[in-house]
Amino acid sequence: MPNKLQDQLIDLGEKLSKGYESHHGEVLLLISDARKELISRFGMIAPWESEELDLAENYAGANFLKASLLAVYIALVVSEYSEEEYWVGYGYKHKDVKKVPRRA
Repeated sequence: MPNKLQDQLIDLGEKLSKGYESHHGEVLLLISDARKELISRFGMIAPWESEELDLAENYAGANFLKASLLAVYIALVVSEYSEEEYWVGYGYKHKDVKKVPRRA
């Protein structure tokens, strides 16, 4: 996970532990930064990461900001998985999943 995003996650998590007020925009910016980072590194956003980042946006929209941070974190972690680890984990949630390229 890139240090900048890891630092943003930690910093924002600490802020949210004190309250959600005025942090909604920061969470949305983190989600956007995560999308940009994945595209920059891999040329695309793979299915599991895409689902997690969509979930993060939905959580943010419902003002579940800590849950949103967790979804961003999961997206960044699974992007580092080996092919086998990725498809076994993703396949656990999606029984009929077809393997598709994870990198452009």
